Formats: sequence, C-alpha cells, structure tokens
Amino acid sequence: MLKKKHWGTTMIQQMFIIVFCLEKIVGIELFFLFLFHYSEGRSPGRLSTFISSKFTVYQEQMSRTHPIYIVYV
Repeated sequence: MLKKKHWGTTMIQQMFIIVFCLEKIVGIELFFLFLFHYSEGRSPGRLSTFISSKFTVYQEQMSRTHPIYIVYV
C-alpha cells in the first residue's frame, strides 16, 4: 500500500524520502544514482520514472507478505 501526506514539501524533499526508503529495500545504488542525478543538475523526471518502476516491481513481488508504506512528511 502507498500512503501519501502532502504538507507543503518540495518535490526534491519528497524524492529524498522515496529514495531513502527504496535504498533500504532495493539497494544503495539507487541512492547514489539519485545524488549523482541532482549533482549534475538534471531534470528529475526520468529518474522519477525509473524509481517508480523499480518500486512498482518490488511492491508487486512483496505485496503478499510485506505491505509497503511510504509517507511524505
């Protein structure tokens, strides 16, 4: 499951939260990819799509035994 709470956070802050959660789930390479992406000053669009697809795949694999919650704070 995916819970969202929007409390005036910026897109970058939300992306950091998502990537931090994914780093615990999928692997640390996503976190470094995120940092490199922003250090290069690129648009987050393609990276966001990539992360979403990774999360969706993992969520489908684990949904039977481990519900996943990502909370935007």
